[in-house]
Amino acid sequence: MSNEDLINTLLYEDESTTLDFKSEQYRFIKANDHEKAELLKDVIAFSNAWRRSDAYILIGVREVKGEKAIVEGITEHLDDAQIQEFIQYKVNKPIRFSYSTIEIEGKKVGLISIPVQERPFYLKKDFAHLKAHSVYLRRGSSTAIALPEEIAKMGSNHNIEPQKSPVLQVFIVSGEHDEIRLDEKSYEREYPIIPDVDDFPLYGDSYGSPFGGMYAPRVALNFKNENYYSEYAKYWQQKQQILGFKLEVENSGNSVARDVKVLLDLHGLPEGSEVFYMRDIPRAPQKEIEFRGVDFASIHSKIIKDDLKIIKTHFGYQVSIKFGKVQTHESLKFDEYVCLKIPKTCKISIDVTIYSDDLEKPEKSNLELNVVSSHKYYSVNEIIELSESTN
Repeated sequence: MSNEDLINTLLYEDESTTLDFKSEQYRFIKANDHEKAELLKDVIAFSNAWRRSDAYILIGVREVKGEKAIVEGITEHLDDAQIQEFIQYKVNKPIRFSYSTIEIEGKKVGLISIPVQERPFYLKKDFAHLKAHSVYLRRGSSTAIALPEEIAKMGSNHNIEPQKSPVLQVFIVSGEHDEIRLDEKSYEREYPIIPDVDDFPLYGDSYGSPFGGMYAPRVALNFKNENYYSEYAKYWQQKQQILGFKLEVENSGNSVARDVKVLLDLHGLPEGSEVFYMRDIPRAPQKEIEFRGVDFASIHSKIIKDDLKIIKTHFGYQVSIKFGKVQTHESLKFDEYVCLKIPKTCKISIDVTIYSDDLEKPEKSNLELNVVSSHKYYSVNEIIELSESTN
């Protein structure tokens, strides 16, 4: 994984024993000892932490709880050789770590990487407010001094505290009762070719009120929708291009997974494609237009905050789904469909990233949607017949 890909992944994680976000650069050049001590303490604490994977300190990034972190960037950069010399002369044995500068989202950020290694690490002499022979370590998102029993366990080459862990996997579900699990799903779709709007006859008379007069009471007025046939043709064309899929996440590990979130990056969508919510599926037009004032229920349904988010990006679409807690050996389905409008044959690749507070690092996998689209021409009469048969 490249440094850029790594940072893009880390931006979606929360602070932990393997990750810390710093909005501003560490004070080092022309800094006093107390300011330099912050960098020293953090590197030692992450080096001593109980973890199974590399730890990272991301500088120039602000954490947003439960959301993607914000890249703010930095203008001052550390020199790896200088901070190596500063730290290595103060600790009981060399710490393996590195500092690098990476550009992400058009801004520069700093990245300190600390691999798993033999511990414990501590200062040989007091430095500023840091005490010699105290073993600082990262616990969750904070730093503490290790307990004697913790230090006793650090005397091996293993930096892994025995613990249980979830194992998460995502599937597309299919079948009448969502009983079929798939990594790849195929769809056959029709793209209707419809006549021009002007080719359709008008439907009924759009004028005239059963109450008569322009100042008649407007409690529930019904008018003929003269554009009904052309509107139905457009609706039929859109409806035939729509497909949807639902997801299920399974925890086959031996520990609960909390705050499970699945991020989908969709690639290969042809021009004219859309990804949208179920609530935005087009409605069939009505033969009569009924005026009842403001539909507050409809407006409310548009602004409900739920666990599904769809974002259009420069490469396509990104979908975020929150599953919440998934118990060990449990499968959890997400009830809502992710809806797509696909105008032609294509293969859609979905990069899946699974996040959880109980995962050391995100789980990654891939799903595929294969869409076969055929064209069919519809005449004005065929559209009219369809509209009559479905109303």
